[in-house]
Amino acid sequence: MTKRRPAAQWLTIAEAAARLRVSTKTIRRYIDAGRLEVSRVGPKMIRIDVADLDALIVPIPAAPRPGRRALREPQNADGG
Repeated sequence: MTKRRPAAQWLTIAEAAARLRVSTKTIRRYIDAGRLEVSRVGPKMIRIDVADLDALIVPIPAAPRPGRRALREPQNADGG
């Protein structure tokens, strides 16, 4: 039995750009660089799966607030 992928939600380049709050040129650059997979549904129509678009979003760790020190591992008496 083959696993079925859930039905994809498709976006145009303009919709993808609006979702990420970037320009359409940026989306096209991601496509050209191979960072974003797309499907062609016609000679000029490109569609982007929402799951592929969301995969571009990578959380970064939050920086410590000003005036606070970052948490550190306790050091031994010998400095190691």
